[in-house]
Amino acid sequence: MGIAYRLDPRLGCTFVVWDRTVTAEVWRAHLDRMFSDPAFPAGRRCLADLSTAGEAPSITGEIIEEMGKRFNVEFEVRTLMRLAMIPNGQLGKGATTHRP
Repeated sequence: MGIAYRLDPRLGCTFVVWDRTVTAEVWRAHLDRMFSDPAFPAGRRCLADLSTAGEAPSITGEIIEEMGKRFNVEFEVRTLMRLAMIPNGQLGKGATTHRP
């Protein structure tokens, strides 16, 4: 599956799910797609569920930092959104990359 997202304006939340193997390229393409969606954001909250993500060998600390910076820039422009992540054992280190 890769990465999918759903916008729920009623709840004011963007839901993101990572499933199976996700590469850095898949993550970049997902962010490009989501950030260019005219309906994004659905509100001030974004919940990312990484619990079903599998292997992610190409997602290094540098890639996580790069994506965290993209989120920070995007969220500052888009009215101080908040991101929450449900990590799995492999990707838990990503929870520390986005500043509160």
